[in-house]
Amino acid sequence: MARSGTKIDRGQWVAKLGMLTGAALLAAGLLTAPPAQAATDDGIPPTVIILDASGSMIRETSPGVTRMDVAKQATIAALEALPQNAEVGLLVFGTGTGNSDAERASGCQDVKTLSSLQPMDLGSLRASVNGVTQSGFTPIGPALGVAMSMLPPGQPGNIVLISDGVDTCAPPTSCDVAADLHRENPLVNINVVAFGVDQDEEAQQQMTCIGGVGGGTAVAASNPDELFARLKAATLNDATVLSARGFHGVQLGMTFSEVRSNVDDIRIIESTLRNGVRIIVIDCGWGTVELHDDRVYAITPADETTVTAERFGPGS
Repeated sequence: MARSGTKIDRGQWVAKLGMLTGAALLAAGLLTAPPAQAATDDGIPPTVIILDASGSMIRETSPGVTRMDVAKQATIAALEALPQNAEVGLLVFGTGTGNSDAERASGCQDVKTLSSLQPMDLGSLRASVNGVTQSGFTPIGPALGVAMSMLPPGQPGNIVLISDGVDTCAPPTSCDVAADLHRENPLVNINVVAFGVDQDEEAQQQMTCIGGVGGGTAVAASNPDELFARLKAATLNDATVLSARGFHGVQLGMTFSEVRSNVDDIRIIESTLRNGVRIIVIDCGWGTVELHDDRVYAITPADETTVTAERFGPGS
């Protein structure tokens, strides 16, 4: 399997509308629950979160604050926004060993289930996340396999990986594993939130590849605020999240004709020429779409509850 050579371009994901993974970021409680359904009443499919607790997460984002600290805080804050009936599971890797060569064999199998797939218990979830301590290797591929095994076979689902580095347990590469798993169940999307990989081209390529071949997306967060925003926005239903898949069928880069074919009722509310660029703004009922030289440049939802990657509320 050839890896994608495309970097996670911060401008691509932030841009004007704050592009973001379309996956629901969820987590689970520890109580016994009925079997998971294809989706909750809120439209959120069963989801398994994978939290990276490898040794690299000890790096500081600011004096006295590690990547692990930030990842845990952001994850808990995002989970607090979830519907109570969300069917979720939580995995962690890198907590059971150190990262010495002598520990590699066991470290590359170090994937722990902190919560099986079941309705969320926020109190139990907080305790599980807060109890995570970074330490060992980065077995992304094995963790993806465990996550897939937790989801109902043949039904829609999401896997969300939160990581800051390269799989240290290949081969097989995590990209190959993601591709195989997505072929096994094309209804499951594998999404990646990469934290602190701005200066790591190999990690950028790997995360992009996992999201691409896994049927999902990959987004980068370079600081705590971005990580929090991306994780929290990823908890909501695809239809109300500005994402790499777009919004209500409208995507960045679409032509006017393509927008018109995807939206039942549109109305041009502005058409002007600015610095040689033809700008058209159309009202789609659920919000506005701005085109520059016949290509969608920005999407601004009218719904105050709509979430973007950078903030909460309409626009950017």
